[in-house]
Formats: sequence, C-alpha cells, structure tokens
Amino acid sequence: MSAALQTMALPLVENEPSNKRFLTFERASDPKAYAALRKSYQEAKPFPHLILDGLFPEDLLRSVVSEYDSVTPENWTDFDTPLQLKKSTVFNPVLPEAASSYFDFVNSKAFIRFLCEITGMPLLIPDPYLFGGGLHEVPAGGRFDIHVDFQQHPLTGLRNRLAMLTYLNEDWASENGGALELWQTDPNECKSKILPLFGRTVLMSQSAVAAHGYPNPLGEGLRRRTLITYYYSAQEAEQGYSSTTTYLGYPGQSSVAQLQRFLRSALPQPVTQRMLSAYRAMRRNFSAFS
Repeated sequence: MSAALQTMALPLVENEPSNKRFLTFERASDPKAYAALRKSYQEAKPFPHLILDGLFPEDLLRSVVSEYDSVTPENWTDFDTPLQLKKSTVFNPVLPEAASSYFDFVNSKAFIRFLCEITGMPLLIPDPYLFGGGLHEVPAGGRFDIHVDFQQHPLTGLRNRLAMLTYLNEDWASENGGALELWQTDPNECKSKILPLFGRTVLMSQSAVAAHGYPNPLGEGLRRRTLITYYYSAQEAEQGYSSTTTYLGYPGQSSVAQLQRFLRSALPQPVTQRMLSAYRAMRRNFSAFS
C-alpha cells in the first residue's frame, strides 16, 4: 500500500460543497470523527448516503484516468438500451496497475473497517471480482435511467448493502449533464443531485428504496468516468430480493424507456435481451439509411 493511500484527506461534503469538515484517514479512528460521519450518512435524505471530496490522492486517480483507454476490449461490456447507454468492465476484469491498486485498497481490511464505522454496518464483505462495479464510462449522449440496484449478488446470494462511487471527471459543470440524482419512492421524485466531480466519492446505501441514476444525457464531446465498488452483508438476502436492476417510472420518461421497463418486469430476461438486440439492429439499419 502506498504512503499516499495510508494518509488520505477526507473533506466531507454535506449536500453543499461549501459545507465541509476535514480529517485524515488516520484521525478517523477518533470515535468523535466516526460519529460525525455516521450521523451525516444515516440522516441523509432521501436515503442514507455520504459525499466525500478528496478521499483518494489526485495523482492516483489521474493515473487511473490515463489507463482507461488501455483496458482491452474483452474487459468491457457495452450497454445500449432505451434505459441506459454506457459501458463497464466485466466480472473479474484484468485491470491496469493504478486501477488495480485503487480496487485492492478499497477492498482491504483497513478500508472496510473504516466503512463499517462510518456507515454503522458491521462486517461488510468486499467483492474483489467487482460484479457490477469496476471502471464505468458514459459517452456523449449517454445516460442511466432512475433505478434500484440489484439487491443480492447473483452468484453468492449475499445481500448488497453499500455502493461506493469515485468520480474521475475534471472541470465538470452542471450543464454537462450526468449529475447523479437520488430519488424518493412513493411518490417517485428527485430529492438530491450530485455533480460527478473529479475526486468526489459517494457512499450510498443499497435497498429497495435507494433509487438513483443520471437520466439527463451527457453533452457533446464528453465522457463521464466512475470507479464503482459494492459491499455486502454476510446474511443472505431474503427470498424475493432482486439480483438485477429495477427501473422506476416517472413523468416525462420516454415511451421507449417505459416499454423496456414493462418488458423487463413482464418477460424473462433472455426474451427481453433478444427483443433489445432486434431493436438495436433495427435502429442501426434505420440510421444507415437516414
């Protein structure tokens, strides 16, 4: 582990970037510091979350950015549907050096102990194979509709409890689109927006009401990059928990997105995937002749 990762500045942002408290990773062992972070996380609305700026060294994150284009094609999965346009690394990917160092650290005993303390969740379990996590990239025009993440790991059956997102986007402005939106459910309504600024880390609880996404498409010439890690509970998820993403409906959602949301809930996933493949082929053919 590098010295830079052993001593980390943790500016805490509570909804507004101007409202910050600073501590180091070493000082975080102070029970009062843990208590303050835990209170902020647990009391956040519309569901528990915490925004941390500067959690990881900037030189490490810039090294990760510089490696993005060196990740080989077989380590990427593309998602191109009416509900999302992005790509992410595959299950158990082969990653470049800096990205591997980042994920090794956030799955280490010391860091997980830190997460347990500031969230109040005991005995969190990492996933070094990075199911659903790893490197994520959204191209110009890309988006991810409002959704609830998978509630249990499809292979281990463990319950998904916490997501951590670290953003890699220099000089990001609100007009670029791509802001992370946190929604309440019943009724479905956006309650918070978080800009994906470089060096910003978001801890976000995972539950059936933790609805989020970035439905506003990115502007031309932009790429939105994120490092994502999930943490689990040793207690197996109860029967009925979903092992796939669940999407929300809301006023203004496109008719095509509504159709795909309905198909995902009404049909087996293999059938839905074949229909989406046919839809993409039809769209490509239409574009070729337009």
